[in-house]
Amino acid sequence: MYYIRFWVVALICGPLFLLAGGNQLKIYHENPKPIEMSIDEYVRTRPQGKWVRLTNCRVAYPGAVYSESTRSGRGTRLTGVSVPVFAGGNFSQPVSVVLGVADARAKEVLANGVAYGVRVETIEGLVRSGPFYTGLSKELQNVAEWKVSPVHVIIDEGRKPQLGSSLGIMGVGVALLGYVAMSLRSSVNDASATSGRD
Repeated sequence: MYYIRFWVVALICGPLFLLAGGNQLKIYHENPKPIEMSIDEYVRTRPQGKWVRLTNCRVAYPGAVYSESTRSGRGTRLTGVSVPVFAGGNFSQPVSVVLGVADARAKEVLANGVAYGVRVETIEGLVRSGPFYTGLSKELQNVAEWKVSPVHVIIDEGRKPQLGSSLGIMGVGVALLGYVAMSLRSSVNDASATSGRD
């Protein structure tokens, strides 16, 4: 039973790891350095690059929303903090850029967001993307006091394209699919041997 379960997991997860790793590898090769511009220009021109450094951002910390996961027997764990970022002083407009706060300061931002207020900052990170990316989750949109634009982006603070992690993720995918291929080959050989004895 364990063998069958692991085989199914490998068959499903192998292609997913390959897709995720391939997407990260593509980002690495297409973004040798960050695109530097003001957030006003970014929202207006929508460049294709994924590694960005945006200036003159009005980061509205009081609007922070968060997601968490439940761990069996150990309570909940904070999994993400998202903050709306505005290009100008009109804070009632739909949000085009959302900052995915770095894990290292997520709890701090969540605890002190109101005190931080709206700060003019430069933000740098990777625009979230991938085959399964769908934007800010509906759950967070429902609890947020602000509305996102239909074409909004989420920028993961502090992240940069990483060759090593891309190859590592792809390597896991290759290993899982290799396991599936070897299992199938073994099953075919066993079936052939049984048929030969009959």
